[in-house]
Amino acid sequence: MPHRHVSSRAHSRQLPGLTLRGWVLVFAGLVMIGVGQWFALADLTRLGLLLLVLPLLTWLLGLGASRSTQTRLTVEPSAPVAGDELLARLDTRSSASLPGQPVGLHLPVHETWGGAQTLGTTTLDAEGTQVEVPLRPLARGRYEVGPLLIDRSDPFGLTHQALTRSGEPVTVAVAPRPVDHPARQLQRVVRDSTQRTTRMRPSTDTVDATHVREYSRGDDIRRIHWRSSARTGELMVRQDDSEPRPSLVIVLDEAADWGEAPAGSSGPFPAAPAFEGAVRVAATLARSAQQVGLEVRLLCTGSLAGRDHGTAVKAPRLAELLSAARPVADRPEGLVLEATRAASRGSHTVLLTAGTRADEVGELGERHPPHGGFALLARPADEAAANDTRDRGGAAHALRRGGWQVMDWPVDPGASLTDDDVVRAMDLLTRSSSRGDRR
Repeated sequence: MPHRHVSSRAHSRQLPGLTLRGWVLVFAGLVMIGVGQWFALADLTRLGLLLLVLPLLTWLLGLGASRSTQTRLTVEPSAPVAGDELLARLDTRSSASLPGQPVGLHLPVHETWGGAQTLGTTTLDAEGTQVEVPLRPLARGRYEVGPLLIDRSDPFGLTHQALTRSGEPVTVAVAPRPVDHPARQLQRVVRDSTQRTTRMRPSTDTVDATHVREYSRGDDIRRIHWRSSARTGELMVRQDDSEPRPSLVIVLDEAADWGEAPAGSSGPFPAAPAFEGAVRVAATLARSAQQVGLEVRLLCTGSLAGRDHGTAVKAPRLAELLSAARPVADRPEGLVLEATRAASRGSHTVLLTAGTRADEVGELGERHPPHGGFALLARPADEAAANDTRDRGGAAHALRRGGWQVMDWPVDPGASLTDDDVVRAMDLLTRSSSRGDRR
């Protein structure tokens, strides 16, 4: 079957239409009926009626055929990563009692997936027709696949029903692609953040024996309970029920000044390269944390709207939130408060933001109670090299005034960020967090 352009948008159900051959029969039938009536030729009139009824009958059969077709569309995996191949499976059946004619199948997909797919010609019956279509999404986002579009005709070629939809479309959330990075480095940094919070708590030696445990490597020596250690002969440390559990909180500042999306950007949510890079950093942080068993929370517009920002989220929900992330005009209410509160309670909080001037970071640069959160600040490479991070009018100084420890991440605003750029950001966050600010 020759390739035809098919729109990726879902088509409404269309009624069958007559082909040129069908219209010729209708016109010939009307002429014969007229001549037969004029000259009182009954046989000619009956022949004209037959020619007139035949296209109408095939039109009605085509209308019934579209209603007797059922299609089930599935996509695996259900939460793919940008760049990975996924498989769309179509199971199409016809409950019509009469044998069907060959039909043409088309599957609308996003243009970044290669455009609409023409699947060839097949015959539909009650046993069903199974078709597998390999697809490869190149950019993160939420995409609609399908529904199946069918080109139909009748055995006589009198009618044609173009691109009638069968089944329902499937929404696929394509997650950003993380990079490979040692998860143990992040685990060490998160553990150090938790211990720093623990050290700031008041110390007491009057602890019940049920609230102590054996010393393990990495525990703060100031939490050793000497009386229990002397009694048991082993080093024992205080186990406070309110002691924070190591966890990671990722704050994606979608309202930051990320820059403009370059011309020709692909995907459903075109954004600046720096923003796409920050989303990939968030995906890498989340995957690394989950690999070593850390709880992960994500603060962004989607999680605040869905009211699941206060609890640990699983990988499928993280993928869904990051696939739909996009720059917004204003920071959602409660984002900054939740971020600083999480950091002050002992969670390792990482803020992903952008900007060069103090006014661009907004309330993130206001004074907050001590919290010790970390900020990865994306800035154009030329401005990052020229501006001093101690400039009182700069974004880095404003974030530091707000209590954040700042890591400068130079990016090229005119080019897509590579895996090396994301790895460089991860190195800044995992090698520098325990040492304070890095320029």
